[in-house]
Parts: sequence; C-alpha cells; structure tokens
Amino acid sequence: MTISFSGCNSDNSSNSHMTDKPAALSPAVSHPHYPYYPSYRLEDLCDKEIDWKDIKIYVHIEDSKILWDYKQYRAEIFGHVRDFFRENLIDCRIVYSQEKLSPFQSSNEFGVEILDSDVRMRERFAFLLTGINFDPNETKLLLERKGYAATRAGVTLINGGLEEFKEMIKSGDMSIKEVEDQYPGTYRGTTVRRYLFKGYAANICHELGHCMTLAHPGKLSSLVSDYEAETPNLMSYQNPVFSKKNSIGYCLTPLQQKLIHSFIAGGNNYRAFLYSERDLDIYLESVAQENKLSAE
Repeated sequence: MTISFSGCNSDNSSNSHMTDKPAALSPAVSHPHYPYYPSYRLEDLCDKEIDWKDIKIYVHIEDSKILWDYKQYRAEIFGHVRDFFRENLIDCRIVYSQEKLSPFQSSNEFGVEILDSDVRMRERFAFLLTGINFDPNETKLLLERKGYAATRAGVTLINGGLEEFKEMIKSGDMSIKEVEDQYPGTYRGTTVRRYLFKGYAANICHELGHCMTLAHPGKLSSLVSDYEAETPNLMSYQNPVFSKKNSIGYCLTPLQQKLIHSFIAGGNNYRAFLYSERDLDIYLESVAQENKLSAE
C-alpha cells in the first residue's frame, strides 16, 4: 500500500539533542484589563525591528502508537520548525515535556501538543481555555482539522499522524516498517520522508503563527495573499514550494514578520493582543476597524 498525499500537511522526526525532562511551565494565563485602549493601527503594531529574537517552544507528544513518527523522528521535524524561524530571524529553542502543557503568559514562550486524533484535539482545546473537561462532541470545533491554536493559552494543538493509515497502524494491519520503507522514494522533487517531515513542521509553524496574531490570507481586506511571488504563504492552505530561502516551502511577508517580532519582543502588537483577551477574532476585528479594513 502506498502513501497518498492528498491534503497532507505532515512530517516526522527522531532522537533530539534536547533532554526529555518535563518543561518548566508558565502559570495559567491571566487576562489583564488595561486602563487605556491600545492602538491597533498597523504602523503602531509594527513597532519593533526585524532582528534576532529568541523564543522557547515546549513540546508534549501524547503517548500513542499512532504518533510513533513524531516520537522517533522528533529532532528532524522540530529541526525544520527551527529552520523556518531562523529564516525569519528568530532563534527557537525546543524543550520536550512528558507532561501535558499548561497555558503560557509570556510573549516568547509557546506550547505544542501532538495528539492522536481530532477528538483528542477538541478535548484539549476546551480544557486549555476553560479548565473543564468537556465532552468533545459539545465543543464547537470543526472536525477533520490537522491543527488548532488555543491562542488564549499560547498552545498549539496538532492532530498528528498520517490520516490514511491511523487505523491500520493502530490495529496492526499495516506495520511501521511498511511506512518507513516508502521514505526513500521521491515526491515533488524531494524524498517522501523530507516531504512528510517538512509538512508536519509547516503545520506546527502555521498554528504557532495564529498564537502570534497571524491570520489566514483573505482576512483584513487581503493584506496577505496566498502567494508571495511563487512561494505560498505560511498561513495559506497551498502546497509547499521548496527553495533554499524557504526550507519548509512557505514564507512570511514583511508585514507578518513585523507583527510577530513585535509580539515576541512584548511590543505594541503583544499588548494589543492581551487587550483583546488573546482572542484572535477580537484582535482582528479591532485591527480591521482601526485601519478601515474588512475583517473578512
């Protein structure tokens, strides 16, 4: 049986140079109410220079047979994540945790949880935002998504594993070796392995982008489009186009770079996001209103 790549946005990684000690987690997020209304004008939100900055990403991979690839190849997957951020002048430190993550309240600390199904992803999303264990069927999240950004918690949730083979691997009808035997093959100008691993990394970076205020192309009167020249935007749903400049096949615009650099540095964009209760929709509505843009 051969791997199908239809709609695939995934990857794999192996033994990391980082330790497996539980991360030192930040306390639960508090939502401060400032005595002033921040500016949501784009020129004010882009108040920091695009120069080297540091972020720390805590990673928890759920204990599941389905997520064997994330565990076995994690250094490779998160190596691609680090490469993407380096291309945007951000040094990214990865810290692995054996424990589930708690919300973060820092501008330069984020979490990534790799889960084995969209049901588990919905459960964790609801818990991170409320602290209550809900029935996943009661949460208003769309099914069959590969990721969600719990922006109020600063945590990205990833529905890991190859959808086509989850049940087969779980039941033992397909072995891990049968999947790995296909890795040396070629696909879209690279190996199957690298295509998959970079796809996983792109999915992680996309959801982290939401945690840093980035929206999908088409929002805010299309300030950002699906493509920059011939390279797809990280926040789009287009297929990757690999190059030396864009190692995972996606790019950011100068505006997006300025927004995340202001966020990471704790600048105006981060403060505006806090004022919006770290809710991306509220933030985007405020940006649209102050800049006379359409939020759609």
